[in-house]
Amino acid sequence: MKKRLFLFLLMGIGLAACSRQHAQFELAAPGTPDGTEYVLARLAINQWVAVDTLQLQGGKITYTFAAPHDAPEFYCLLKDQQRVASFVVNEADRLNIVLGQTGSVEVNGSEEAYLFHKQEKDFEAAQASFESLSLKMAQASASGNKALQEKCQLDLGRFYVKYKQESIRFLMKHPQSIVQVPTLYRRFSDELPIFNEYRDALYFGRVYDSLRITYPKSTYLHALKEERDYRTAMLQLEKKLSQAKTATYPDLSMPDRDGKIRNLSDAQGKLILLSFWSAADANQKLFNNELKALYEKYHQRGLEIYQVALNADKTQWAQTVKEQQLPWISVCDGMGAYSVAAAYYNVGSVPAMYLIDQAGNIRPERNEFDPVALDRLIGRLLR
Repeated sequence: MKKRLFLFLLMGIGLAACSRQHAQFELAAPGTPDGTEYVLARLAINQWVAVDTLQLQGGKITYTFAAPHDAPEFYCLLKDQQRVASFVVNEADRLNIVLGQTGSVEVNGSEEAYLFHKQEKDFEAAQASFESLSLKMAQASASGNKALQEKCQLDLGRFYVKYKQESIRFLMKHPQSIVQVPTLYRRFSDELPIFNEYRDALYFGRVYDSLRITYPKSTYLHALKEERDYRTAMLQLEKKLSQAKTATYPDLSMPDRDGKIRNLSDAQGKLILLSFWSAADANQKLFNNELKALYEKYHQRGLEIYQVALNADKTQWAQTVKEQQLPWISVCDGMGAYSVAAAYYNVGSVPAMYLIDQAGNIRPERNEFDPVALDRLIGRLLR
């Protein structure tokens, strides 16, 4: 009897395993020539990674793959490096994607797949509007039309705030949806994430808490938790800074390449050159070479450089610091133009430079980028 029961159990397990269906999508592209290639890509938190190349046959493509059990993932189809359809794939999904000859796209088969496709299309339209406003502002700046430039800047700010509010409403309306994940990581540009503030830790935490119940096996949970924890820690740091005693200059506490917190005040008593820069700008990297010569000349006499990178891509910044072998204190919080440090020192654009003397006073000389003049100034202050 026990042996028979054991066999029935084995059969039950086997039938359950066999009954688990693989996810599948069918693409229909009427009017598109056979042999047309599409690239299937998967979203890895904030970048698309190609996983397969598919060819149209008879106006259709049928693709079957094993989606992780109860762990949805985001995919898209690209044609000529342009995204034509976005969708979510979960276990046993049967999705239908229709590419119309007029450029229309339909995604059906699951609520999550449709929701993600719609969100991506809405964001593409928003991004196009944002880029149009940015171009208009740049043209106004180039022509010297300050009034139009200020208006465009105000319009951009309002547009950004409105889109973020809409994104927050989406999170509130769909608390169990996996589509919350890409919503949190969207950005209008490399330097402008939608959720760009430390206090947005609230939303990363909220999504993490809901998805670890709905989709405990999701590959996105780790990244959400890391982002929540990082932003929470930076919020606490901000609070400590705001409660600190008033100094003659705003102190900064930011992580270096090794993740160690470096304080601007640690260099107190020295002549501090406080530099704000972007590792993405080749001209600013060239200026670093001139700073290295000044650093080697005056460091032993009391010069310290505290350099803040206003980059959202911390990997690019860290690689640049390593390649240039920058000998001074180099820090970056990964928040780009929205770094707290930039706000403290009212940095509107980079490069920007301040000199803090040995008594802790910010010198009136600012943004002196001529290496000869800067050499003379530092030499005079270190007499």
